[in-house]
Amino acid sequence: MMNDKHKFYDFFDDVCKESRYSILVIKTLSSRYSFSYVTFLLDVFYLIFSCAVNYRKNDFIFIREFNTIPFLVTSFFLFPFRKKIILNVNHNFQRANTSIVHRYCILILDFLGFIFFCFESNESPVRLKGKVISIPFVMNDGVNKFNNNNDLSVGFVGSYRKEKNIEQVLEMLDQANTLSGCKLILGTDNKELLSTYEKKEWCTYDTNEYDDYIKAIEIVDVLVLNYDEDAYYYRHSGVLTDFINKGKVVIVPSYPYFNTQLNNPVKVGLTFTSLDEVSKLVNEGKIMLESNDFCKVLTQYKEYRTLSNVVGFLDCKLRGLTQ
Repeated sequence: MMNDKHKFYDFFDDVCKESRYSILVIKTLSSRYSFSYVTFLLDVFYLIFSCAVNYRKNDFIFIREFNTIPFLVTSFFLFPFRKKIILNVNHNFQRANTSIVHRYCILILDFLGFIFFCFESNESPVRLKGKVISIPFVMNDGVNKFNNNNDLSVGFVGSYRKEKNIEQVLEMLDQANTLSGCKLILGTDNKELLSTYEKKEWCTYDTNEYDDYIKAIEIVDVLVLNYDEDAYYYRHSGVLTDFINKGKVVIVPSYPYFNTQLNNPVKVGLTFTSLDEVSKLVNEGKIMLESNDFCKVLTQYKEYRTLSNVVGFLDCKLRGLTQ
């Protein structure tokens, strides 16, 4: 059954098509279909076959959403092709930060000469001898300007997962006296949570329906995310890019990849080291949104991340691999 949780990253196909290099993008079976140990096992042979068949036809082969431990088995068969194979890091560095097994697998892949590729940052929890390529996300045109005639809307929008620590954010926002004049928004797919905060007179959206997910995003001005350090310290977030693209101010924990997403090349969001800082940051977010310069800042941020610019960044990094 198809279960592509990372469809957001399909924009990378367009980046590769525009590159001056011939690049084949291979998505692992486990990222496209329902997770199981069967797909993990199949990936071992699928990647070996796909890379071997296409090695001579392409300058580089990007493997998307690889799984560290199964790929370690694959890597020994692909060792002769390693200089052309680039591994797209998604959760891999984060797991290496919390698991000694994943950490040593990453170190072995690095020792064998495989190249890692990340979006937004190249921070790693382990010291690598090889290069880590990093480029920003591509962003589309279009900015939703904040209407300062309306009350500020603050809240959380997104699917319910344990590592997002949603309850902590909602409780903090609900109890913050400084937010009494704000409209509080919750958009999620957890019906129990929606019912609880509907009784608290929050504006709620059941995001099981995509249209309601979009409505919730459109209404919120400032989004607060509290992703767990053990799950996101060394990870980017496509959701952050979605929110920024719609002209929202995002407040997130101060993690390396998030910091780059929000501050490169200009500042479009805010970060915290403790939830106690959030109510103050919400007010800073309001000031940002009401500023006449905010749209200019967003435009500058997006121009840096146009398809043509990102292709240029990628080609520059790949050229460094061939020299």
